[in-house]
Amino acid sequence: MGNKSIMEKVNLMQIGVYNPHRQSNELTEALFAARKSEFNSIMEGLEDETSDSIPQHYLIIGQRGMGKTTLLKRIDIELQKTVFKERYIPILLPEEQYNLNKLADLWVNCLHRLLEYMFEKSLDSKENIDSIEKEIDIITNENKDSFYLCESLYTHFTNVCKHLHRRPVLLLDNIGLALDRLNNKEQNIFRGYLSKKECPIIIGAGVVMAGVSDIKEHIINYKAPFYDFFQSYKLKKLSATELIEIMNRLSEITQIGIKINTSNSVRLESLFQLTGGNPRNVVILFKLLIRGFSETIVEDLEALID
Repeated sequence: MGNKSIMEKVNLMQIGVYNPHRQSNELTEALFAARKSEFNSIMEGLEDETSDSIPQHYLIIGQRGMGKTTLLKRIDIELQKTVFKERYIPILLPEEQYNLNKLADLWVNCLHRLLEYMFEKSLDSKENIDSIEKEIDIITNENKDSFYLCESLYTHFTNVCKHLHRRPVLLLDNIGLALDRLNNKEQNIFRGYLSKKECPIIIGAGVVMAGVSDIKEHIINYKAPFYDFFQSYKLKKLSATELIEIMNRLSEITQIGIKINTSNSVRLESLFQLTGGNPRNVVILFKLLIRGFSETIVEDLEALID
């Protein structure tokens, strides 16, 4: 693996099967073996942007467990590195934004995350950060009209970013749920903001699954404001090669020796495909491999389902 940032053995319990945000940045990088082509494509696009461009926006779509959240976190980590940190500010928002009922709420959430980031990275004095926070309260108290409130908050957010000479990149998990909470008028206003020079860059992730409120309707309906707006990446099942690579990385990181050979590789790959072929299940399969396979594949499949 060659990743020197992880110096000690990682406990298997530290690996976030359902919530990768609980993992350290170092662990996320070390485990990042799948979705490299999508990651590299998006990062190359960001590298090509200029400070005053009308940007390309991105959408990562796929079923649950396919690695959308992990990919967003990996992009967030990369944007904090030398090549990008002088140009961009990553605004990684929670997967579930329960307080988002109108577009103005999104800019409030972005401002609060921006202030956290500024404090974490010591990008400004505490006095200036406090002043920016007070301005949020003034704006929200003085503007009762929803349009002017939204406009004032957006302007405040972008002005702070310009003061820092960095362009914001909004990493929005479950972007479909966020758009569902905005009416058609607000969606059009949102698209208008994102179609101007120097605007924030959106990298969103959405679930495409029947019966689930997701991004699909917003991108396939030609009457929808965000129809044909994003450069989309659809995450597919992992290949057998990617499965084995992640297994080997898990073995190195946890220092738990495993042997993948002719006798167990066929069952391993069969179980992987039967359970969806997604990155989330690799960790569960790894635990099963450590324990040892059962006499029949049906028993192993039942263990995975449990």
